[in-house]
Amino acid sequence: MKVLVTFAVDPEFAPWRRRCRFQSAGDRGTRAWQATVFGCDVTVLLTGMGSEAAGLAVDALARERRFDICVSGGLAGALREDLRPGDIVVPQLVIRDSSAPELKVNQLEVDFRLRELAIHCGARATACQFTADRVLVTRSEKKRFASRADAVDMESFGVLAEADDSGLNCVIIRSISDVASEDLPIDFNRTRSGDDQVSLSKVLLELAKHPLAMFRLIRFGRQSRRAAEALADFLDTYIEVLGKMNVASSQNQVGAA
Repeated sequence: MKVLVTFAVDPEFAPWRRRCRFQSAGDRGTRAWQATVFGCDVTVLLTGMGSEAAGLAVDALARERRFDICVSGGLAGALREDLRPGDIVVPQLVIRDSSAPELKVNQLEVDFRLRELAIHCGARATACQFTADRVLVTRSEKKRFASRADAVDMESFGVLAEADDSGLNCVIIRSISDVASEDLPIDFNRTRSGDDQVSLSKVLLELAKHPLAMFRLIRFGRQSRRAAEALADFLDTYIEVLGKMNVASSQNQVGAA
């Protein structure tokens, strides 16, 4: 089984990359990685931050290679009060901001069977994920969108839309990095680099403006790393079950023949 897993940035992927010994795919530099995980041929694509960047990255790779399923992975912010850091969430629906009149589709559904499998593996079933066009920094921003969705990220809509266009069954599996009631330590919208990654120099510039945020940033960094590790644990379980199901399906086909 050929599985495509997307992350926006490397820190989301790093725990799983080290654990499964992913190797950089030479044709796409360090933005694509490959490994055999529990018998599945897994390709990880670092898309960069934002729905548009994610969609373009998935579209380009899907034109080059064939995949059986797609997983939009990474971290997400909680909009629901009962979601805690490290919770693995799997929504049924993903929506994006509908304020732009030129957008024809503002909501998409994930693949039912892949979502049910994730729930079986221990993920929390959520109704809706919101793909924002910017990082929601303050608790007041999160509260404004809480009536529309359970969690927020910046890439899932773009990944799901391009997966649908490519005929790929897709599921969203995210780990909660920050709770609904907390402000982020700095404005991460000001730290994006030209290639839609996080710029360390811009992070340091934000800290220079707000030096008291240093300890909160360290705490948030640790919290995010634990969330990424929880996601790596879950992906191990999920991919292992997918691999077993694929083997069983192949054996049944041979037996039927």
